[in-house]
Amino acid sequence: MALQASVYVPQPPSSGVVEVHGSVATPGTILLRQPELDLPEAIQKAGGLTGDAYLFGAVLLRKARNAIGYAKPQNRFCLAGAEQQALQAVRTTVSSAKAGELAEAIYSRNLVRVPVRLSAPDLQAGASGAVALMDGDVLVIPPRPAYTYVGGTVRREGPVLYEAGMLADDYFKAAGGGNRGWFSQDLVVLPDGETQLLKLRFWNYQRTAVPPGSLVLFGVADPACLPVTVRR
Repeated sequence: MALQASVYVPQPPSSGVVEVHGSVATPGTILLRQPELDLPEAIQKAGGLTGDAYLFGAVLLRKARNAIGYAKPQNRFCLAGAEQQALQAVRTTVSSAKAGELAEAIYSRNLVRVPVRLSAPDLQAGASGAVALMDGDVLVIPPRPAYTYVGGTVRREGPVLYEAGMLADDYFKAAGGGNRGWFSQDLVVLPDGETQLLKLRFWNYQRTAVPPGSLVLFGVADPACLPVTVRR
């Protein structure tokens, strides 16, 4: 009986790790064998998307030192809208222990949100312009949410059940209303992190639909510096 000799194939040294959480078949840590990994390949390595994946709400967090053009804000008591919305996605998608770790990294600005907008064609192998992940990146793909989150100067902050056709001012009423003040602003942070000012006052009213997973804030004094939510 002939013996088959095993052939050792050396692996390139590790270049770090990335994490993929949420609506993938096998969430967890992926070892990098090169400095960067295309996002479609990362999702493949995580077993592919599950049926409830909400690509519009994908959150990419990156170490601050690797985020091009990022400068840590002077005020440590506020966060940008994109980070505030990312916290909601992390808390409702990632296991509690890991969610707490990621939330702390966002609060301390060790992780910052990198803009990314995904659709199914973007995740095809060899897609042009595919996002590249690097060491320390955390990708969170939430399931399709059932709620929109409401905050600011409303009487009842928190999640409001999403219903098709609900407008921004419907969420204000659902949260009990409140005193927004003449010189404050209302805004929506969409699931992909884009922040838009809302026109809801009598002099500039514009009907605005809000998708699930958004963060709607009423009566904001400074849209660039939103008060840090209570850590939990």
